Amino acid sequence: MAEELVHIEPYRKLSERVDAVLGLNPSKFSLQGTNCYIVGTGKRRILIDAGQGTPEFLPLFRDSLAKSGTERISDIIITHRHHDHCGGIPQVSEVIGKDVRIWKRLTENDPSPPPYPYSDIEDQQVWKTEGATLTGYYTPGHSDDHFVLMLLEENACFSGDNVLGQGTAVFEHLGTYLSSLRRTADLKPARLYPAHGPLIEQGTAKLEEYIRHRQDRENQIVELLKRAHDLKEVADGRYGGWTSMGLVKVIYANYPTALHVPAERSLLQHVDKLIEENRVTRSIKDGETLFTYVA
Repeated sequence: MAEELVHIEPYRKLSERVDAVLGLNPSKFSLQGTNCYIVGTGKRRILIDAGQGTPEFLPLFRDSLAKSGTERISDIIITHRHHDHCGGIPQVSEVIGKDVRIWKRLTENDPSPPPYPYSDIEDQQVWKTEGATLTGYYTPGHSDDHFVLMLLEENACFSGDNVLGQGTAVFEHLGTYLSSLRRTADLKPARLYPAHGPLIEQGTAKLEEYIRHRQDRENQIVELLKRAHDLKEVADGRYGGWTSMGLVKVIYANYPTALHVPAERSLLQHVDKLIEENRVTRSIKDGETLFTYVA
């Protein structure tokens, strides 16, 4: 069942050097909204993500700068290209001025020209401001331009959309996403500042939980495919395979049927990974796409 969202205050002082401003853009994808983080301890700070650009965000952002003691933003770092993270750049610029460098990983999938004057991010690039040192790590999977940022002074990670404060994340490519989760887990962050949802105090444990969840789901799919037939049936052509929705209806039997279609999208990512690993084959029979376990 879907987890009930906890209440999040629009402005939160999360630590000595991290203040969070909610993007005021709640949805089933952005949860309570996008967390925009003001990082540092001095009058000049760094902003991580800029929200979606809702009208209500502008006065909240201006007020949050004052509450945090921030007089200037030196850099805006965008974790990835999705609109709920960069759509607020014009609003933010209206408050802090346009003389700010905006950073984002640039890839071939970005529009040309880019919608904003981005500077490209290098893997393990470092930003410094008073009281805060940030290192960026390229962690694609949710999107091909995704970055997380480690805050040296707290051994904390701004996890973007790779790990959420509630629920699980969506991704474009499962194998790449799992590699990014493992890379982030290897950094052993003490806490996570997610782009959506509340602060996560046990950072490394949450990353390991995400990895286990995906591995457990893959194991469910494989066991179901293996249990339904034997390899001799496949070799003799007597077994056609499973449809993706057929798998969903078994694996997600205890979930509302309204969730089956989004669950199917996630399941297909797992199946695609198994196909890439030559453990599952895809075929078409009577207009249906069927999946068969082969190894």
